[in-house]
Amino acid sequence: MNFCSPQGAGLLVFALSVLATLGGAPALAAPSAQTQPTCNGALRTVSSTGELQKAIKDVRYGVLAPGSVIRLAATTFRLERDAEPLSLHNVYGTSEDCPITLEGTGDASVLDGNRTPDNEQFGHRLRVALSAGAERLLDTEMEVLKKLSTGMPTEAPINCLKIERAAWITIQNLKITGCWPTAVYLRDARYITVRGNTLLGSTYAIIAHGKSRHLLIEDNRWTQDVTGDVWSRIPWGVSHHGSKAHLNGALFGGYNIQGSVVIRRNLIRHAYNGIRIKARCLGVQACDKNMNVEIAHNRFEFIRDNSVEPEGSAVNWWVRHNKMQDVHAPYSFDGVKGGPHYVFGNVGWFTEMPEQHCEDGVWANDIEPGGKLTAHRECRLHRMGKTFKLGNVQKHPLHIFHNSWLARSPLVGGGGSGPLRAWNNAIEFCGPGETSVICKAPSHMLHSGGRKKLRWLERAVARSVEHNIRSNVSNRPLFPSAAKKPGFPIAGRWTDGLGFRDGRHGDFRLQPGSPARRAGCMIQKHPNGELTCTRPPDKLHPDVGAYQGSRLFKGPAYRHADGELGPDRAYVERPRIVDVAFDVVRPERFSISFSVPIKLAHPAETVTVWLEKGTIPLTAMCGVAEASPRQLSCEVSSRGVAGAEVSAIDLPRTIRRKGGKQAPVTLWAAADGRVRFAD
Repeated sequence: MNFCSPQGAGLLVFALSVLATLGGAPALAAPSAQTQPTCNGALRTVSSTGELQKAIKDVRYGVLAPGSVIRLAATTFRLERDAEPLSLHNVYGTSEDCPITLEGTGDASVLDGNRTPDNEQFGHRLRVALSAGAERLLDTEMEVLKKLSTGMPTEAPINCLKIERAAWITIQNLKITGCWPTAVYLRDARYITVRGNTLLGSTYAIIAHGKSRHLLIEDNRWTQDVTGDVWSRIPWGVSHHGSKAHLNGALFGGYNIQGSVVIRRNLIRHAYNGIRIKARCLGVQACDKNMNVEIAHNRFEFIRDNSVEPEGSAVNWWVRHNKMQDVHAPYSFDGVKGGPHYVFGNVGWFTEMPEQHCEDGVWANDIEPGGKLTAHRECRLHRMGKTFKLGNVQKHPLHIFHNSWLARSPLVGGGGSGPLRAWNNAIEFCGPGETSVICKAPSHMLHSGGRKKLRWLERAVARSVEHNIRSNVSNRPLFPSAAKKPGFPIAGRWTDGLGFRDGRHGDFRLQPGSPARRAGCMIQKHPNGELTCTRPPDKLHPDVGAYQGSRLFKGPAYRHADGELGPDRAYVERPRIVDVAFDVVRPERFSISFSVPIKLAHPAETVTVWLEKGTIPLTAMCGVAEASPRQLSCEVSSRGVAGAEVSAIDLPRTIRRKGGKQAPVTLWAAADGRVRFAD
């Protein structure tokens, strides 16, 4: 069968693709500490705060052209706490070939905002103009804590990096500290990359407002609270809205931004939240905000509230291949409209409870900024947690499949749910005989009220027919047999033990005798993008849980979602590489998947494949099948090729989007760093 022909297309069976392709794209190369200028840009090396400020101004005034690199020497650049921020506004790198780069030499290049949240330095006064023309002094901390329509910091208190009305900017290889409330502030910014930085402190390390889109946050290390108290000593209510509410933030936050946010391979530790993006579209039929968010290959540790939290309206979030250790409530979909969302290939486990060193007496008189006693200030009042917080009213499904968890709390909390698809998840709770304090919470599916909505206790009768829960395995009889009621499409099994190799230490690969082996249904993707889970032939049953053998379940390739008004109406999406897969059964074949449908300048294109061994490149002929318009299917004529031996793939620039504004292909945020343009 011709690999590039329409006859070769059809349902893509992801359980089989895991066995027939590599277990995932190779990790991208670490960012170079010596980025070279491109186009007409220049290199400017700076060794003092004054030199850095001047270099930033020279970018704004056009002295340093697109393609320029500002390199910070191995020293500390300390900002005045009341000073104007380092501001890149009305600055545009012209393309991915000619960005503007601000980079350091690693942790030795320190950008210090010179603020701490608990002293007068953070509480410095700002002059704020009133509507009547008068002025009043506003405390910065109060500005941060104000719960206006956003509940997030505005730009007023920023003194570190501010990027506004800008494009193609890269911030990389820096150590950023003392930047409260935020280190990198974005407004109306696009194609911004924050990569390979060490970030300490900040309410929101990175926050975006306005028409911001195409934001790449990768390979960063963020510790919000270097003392670790946000996890172990501070009550949940105190850090949520009490005297420590400056911790109520995230590595990345956004309000009413457009979308295409990629957050991958970051380490997020001792923080209140991981990622929190909110959109409010009151009175608007089509809410084209907070769309197309990818959260992949991150590690979350000691997170006091949520790792992943869409709020308000959210469309097309993909949460895959993340590891979550000691997270109070990893996934919060409470109050969310929109959908669909996809959560797969993730693992989570616990080693301890939050607030284990909390003392009631320390917080007995804690007050909110407004002067009231902090509600829920007592230690241990918010320690139970849950894996999923529901209560959403989203129209399109929430897909939860092929995840593995070792849980000490209820699996689900909150209210009801829109359409829910939960398949092939492996859930192990604290064993019935365990007496450890961390296992005292009720380990089962929790009540989730609301007529005609999902309910979880054994006495509940489900009336909704929009849920599909099957092929999950757990060690709790309450899941799922006690929830299996008339009209509720739920099926699965329970067993004494799931056979994880070492779930207590995050190893969720299955032992040979695990009851989760070959116990799953088959996830299929249809041409319209819909996912279903069906019973396969007996020999093709996938394993239940996040792992297939020693590799994480690969799952479907990411798909960009257009707004309800049509292609490129919310914003223009250029074809972006989301997956490269090599066929081990037919090694001469491989495919490159894109975020949107593509078209070629000619019926077939030539792609060059370079191998690590040997100097002669291989030529592959590639085409796009009508039934799979997001995939470039290629075949090497001379010999087979294994993905592991490929060092580079040269892609023609002639690929364009099919439909919409027919935008050209981009390598921005490509899922495989080996792909490059042929010229």
